[in-house]
Amino acid sequence: MPRLLHKGHTLQLTDSRLASGPSTWMDRIVRIEGEHIASIGEDTDSAIPVLDLSGYLILPGLINAHDHLEFGLFPTLGRSTEAASYQNYTEWAREIHNVHSAAITQHQRVPKAARLWWGAIRNLLCGVTTVCHHNPLYPDFQLPDFPVHVVSQFGWSHSLTFDPQLSERFHNTPVEFPFILHAAEGIDRQSCDEIFQLDRMHLLDKRTVLVHGLALTPEAVSLLNQRGAALIACPTSNLFLFARTLSRDLLASIERIALGSDSSITAAGDLLDEIRYSYSQIGLDADSIYKMVTFNSAEMLRLGHGAGRLLESEVADLIAVRGGHNTPASVLSELTFDKVELVLLSGQVQMASQSIYERLPQSIRSNMQLLDVAGHQRWLRAPLHSLFEAAEGILGEGNLMIGGRQVRYLGAI
Repeated sequence: MPRLLHKGHTLQLTDSRLASGPSTWMDRIVRIEGEHIASIGEDTDSAIPVLDLSGYLILPGLINAHDHLEFGLFPTLGRSTEAASYQNYTEWAREIHNVHSAAITQHQRVPKAARLWWGAIRNLLCGVTTVCHHNPLYPDFQLPDFPVHVVSQFGWSHSLTFDPQLSERFHNTPVEFPFILHAAEGIDRQSCDEIFQLDRMHLLDKRTVLVHGLALTPEAVSLLNQRGAALIACPTSNLFLFARTLSRDLLASIERIALGSDSSITAAGDLLDEIRYSYSQIGLDADSIYKMVTFNSAEMLRLGHGAGRLLESEVADLIAVRGGHNTPASVLSELTFDKVELVLLSGQVQMASQSIYERLPQSIRSNMQLLDVAGHQRWLRAPLHSLFEAAEGILGEGNLMIGGRQVRYLGAI
């Protein structure tokens, strides 16, 4: 697949409001130099190109703490809402390979490199700049043009049931890295006991990051907090498989918590769908949700470079969105993908709406290609022509869906 190598530009972002945290905005000019935020101030430099962001709000690039990027093109796979819910993730995993084997085989025929790119684009379109991919790391992730950052310094296992080498993997992981695994993903007694089993195996400590935790009880949460372990919640994935999610009170009682989208196989859409569901249906407060997809995630995943924040001298991962005059957290809690109109990754424009694209300096527009997402046009710095050829050659022209939305290739410059 062709590579679109690029370097960061020098750029000033003007006439917008900048999130300084979940509760407050600043009227500031952001100067980008290469990969970093050189300054956040009040004065412009006439020698530096300007991107006018009047009418927009600037937020930190979001952090998706849990995804499986190679499944970005897959449809949801599981039982209908009228059928009985699964009892645990093992029952679901075994069933879909029988019931949905044809769909799985077809999608797996799409080259993995292309599928990884589509999974990354699913995140990019909703303002995610950093993803924790819960599967083996692939060389594509380290290439300079991959459209999102992918966390690389962590240990992982799938789960207790599917990994007999879990304990060995945990103890072989460097002590400064987090260790991530699916746990308590179900509603039966086996799922409820997994947290305590991990503790008996001495695998529950401040490095441990559990994914899902649907079967957590107040007693299990107390143990989790005592050990300093963390949880990544994926609400709509749990809802699809088990017809329930963790309650507001239980989520609020977990001291170290982040939010993930999970893959398209079980999720409702993208990370923004998880955010809105957590806010409107579970009832989590907006400030907590903001932290769950910014600096809480950065802390749990032990990310550096100012991830989840907008700070001078740190990496310029940021997004510009349409929004009202509420707090940054309130804007984020109701954000939809169509309002995300600009994504900068390490200072490079990775995605832009037509409105933003027309404001960009000409030098920055090169190597961008045009995508239609459910009727909304987005310019992406990605080899879309090749990606469409690779996927539509297997799935059929006009059949590509990411995050539950149809995507169409519109061209390049």
